[in-house]
Amino acid sequence: MSDKTNVKNLADKLMRAAMPETKTCNRCGKTLPLDQFGRHNTSKDGLMSMCRACKGASAKQAHANVRATAAADAVAPIINDPNRVCLDFTAYPDILKKVANIAFGEFRSVEKQIIFFLKNNVPERVEE
Repeated sequence: MSDKTNVKNLADKLMRAAMPETKTCNRCGKTLPLDQFGRHNTSKDGLMSMCRACKGASAKQAHANVRATAAADAVAPIINDPNRVCLDFTAYPDILKKVANIAFGEFRSVEKQIIFFLKNNVPERVEE
């Protein structure tokens, strides 16, 4: 090994020997062993400020927020556009959820899924 590698390994060993064996989570406030914290290269101690359980819960909540925002944006009514039809699903929220699930599964927006359904299932009206 080179001298730089030996110095770095020695410095890591000294730093770990000086570190406490526990850390307090910034989110839940619990004092936990260091193995309950993920790595974070830029932090002073090399560990995340949140424990693994809190980080997982935080990521799950963030993902749910992104999905909820995307769904809300997709079904938001577009007003003052004479070329668009506004459908009101407030009386049938379960139908809207089903349409949204189908749309996400087929990589379409909810609006495009509704248009696709209408084009394929509603006969054209013939003017007489």
